[in-house]
Amino acid sequence: MLYANADGVPRDYALAIRSACEIANRGGQNTEERIAVLEALRDGKLPAGTAFDLCDEQMSGAMGAYCSDLSEKQADVGRARRIAAIKAHLPQPALAMLAALEADEYAFEQARMKGEYPGGGGSGSVGFALDDQNKLREQFVINLERFSTGRLPKASAANRQLAQRELDAAYAAALAVPRAPDAPFGNPTVNGLKATEAAWEQLFGQWMRFAPVAFPNLSADATATELLRLRIHQVNKASY
Repeated sequence: MLYANADGVPRDYALAIRSACEIANRGGQNTEERIAVLEALRDGKLPAGTAFDLCDEQMSGAMGAYCSDLSEKQADVGRARRIAAIKAHLPQPALAMLAALEADEYAFEQARMKGEYPGGGGSGSVGFALDDQNKLREQFVINLERFSTGRLPKASAANRQLAQRELDAAYAAALAVPRAPDAPFGNPTVNGLKATEAAWEQLFGQWMRFAPVAFPNLSADATATELLRLRIHQVNKASY
């Protein structure tokens, strides 16, 4: 991709094709298709400005995991910029708390991927779990953006209590599903659900400490209700 697209190096289709050959079937059964695209780019048979993406031609589970990881890293660059824009308007005490919030978010993502992600096993399971993690990371930044602008549905203490009861019920339903003690990756286990819920409770508590300092005009009930509803959706996905 670097040599084909001249990303930081001179464009060199010969080296790009050589690299595609060296990857061979470790990148899925698509070596010939990749080389054909590179040759078409080299020979000017594709529109000017067409970029080569290794992940346009991938079938294997291992390659799917690689491409999911690459997509997540690329998205992280944009998310870092969005977080930086929010940080520019945070009071100093909130800035000091943000690192702990991000650390708890990461711990939650890892716990869910290891023990609660319900995508099933198979060779593509790691890639699918990384896609799920990418969605969690995106939601974290969306939460920061929405909280910073106050764009939340109004919620009362009663709404918050109702959301908590619904989460408790969803969690109990997920635990009640018969599960193998040592299920393959991509199949939630009882211990995995418990570990993920513990990580989420830590994250939730950190949000509830951070938000009043960072966004003092934001309703605590609205903040909590929004976070609880998002968690209900996640747990419901693990209930089968």
